[in-house]
Amino acid sequence: MIKKSTTSVSRRRVTTLTPRNYNISTDELNYIDYKNVRLVRRYMTRYMKIEPRRRSGLTAKQQRDMATAIKRARYMALVPYALR
Repeated sequence: MIKKSTTSVSRRRVTTLTPRNYNISTDELNYIDYKNVRLVRRYMTRYMKIEPRRRSGLTAKQQRDMATAIKRARYMALVPYALR
């Protein structure tokens, strides 16, 4: 009979992120403009990565629109791709 080792079981690290509930006006929700650098920078980390949806507090559609706006702002050199 082969014994199974219980020490080889990997444990998952549980992390909890506190959501950053930003107040977005209804005008900004209708169309997220990539030229609005102040709004776009709020949804990026300090390393210029896009905040995850569970952290930003946006809906799925708003998160997709925000990701598109961030990518356009990067392409137009309004915000950097990454910090060194």
